[in-house]
Amino acid sequence: IKKGLTNTHKKININFYTNLLMRERKEISNYKELTKNNCEIEIYEKFIDRDQLLQQMGKANGLLLLSASTNAIPLKLFEYIYLQKPVLAVTMKGSEVWKIGTEIPQFFLYDYTTDSENNNNNLHEFFKACETMNYESLVPKKFSEDYLEKIFSQAINSMLFRTELRSEEHTSELQSH
Repeated sequence: IKKGLTNTHKKININFYTNLLMRERKEISNYKELTKNNCEIEIYEKFIDRDQLLQQMGKANGLLLLSASTNAIPLKLFEYIYLQKPVLAVTMKGSEVWKIGTEIPQFFLYDYTTDSENNNNNLHEFFKACETMNYESLVPKKFSEDYLEKIFSQAINSMLFRTELRSEEHTSELQSH
């Protein structure tokens, strides 16, 4: 990623809205030094509510998703899908984030475990999409709000139904004794 940041010709602003560990601050300061001519990095550690954060993300030309887990799916991924902005997803090839990212055209996948030409191409395409705002985007049906609402509603109704059945069975057992 450092190479991509130092090779870009446009001025880039990167904003982090998070609390960082000391080692993360140090790593970011290394990036700041390497990219000082073409990249401005800001860290905002004050709490901002979710609506303000979504508003800030909506103003961005691109979004960064970092995931070191092979199985966990960060909630942020779903927020990013709905925003339909270019997303640089830095994760391990084969992870759950990677699998989902392959289905979403505005996701540009970067495998942090290797330094491949594919990573460089995806990084270049991500920066190009952010710069030109010319990219394909999609919210797959299985991630749409309507579909997820339906699925969660069915799951809740199923749980309630099973709870009612158990309650009725328990009541009839008590009556028979």
